[in-house]
Amino acid sequence: MKIDPSKPDDPVVWSVKTWGKDNGTWSTPNIYGDTVIWATKPGVIYGLNKETGEVRWSSPLGYAIRASATVSGDDVFIGSGPTLNAV
Repeated sequence: MKIDPSKPDDPVVWSVKTWGKDNGTWSTPNIYGDTVIWATKPGVIYGLNKETGEVRWSSPLGYAIRASATVSGDDVFIGSGPTLNAV
């Protein structure tokens, strides 16, 4: 979700719906260029357009994600369950 605090009556600029059991997030999003990298508790990591919230890419990882993503070069690394994933 992106909010604009200068508009207290309607602050939501964009939001993303996720599906699955226990929706939400336990991690901090990461910004890489104009992409927000967001890991969700149901086990899907998303690359979102920072300005519009459009989903650019997503990758289901198979386990709940309770960690934040790390970016190195053009690679995204994230822990999920017992594995370290490069997305």
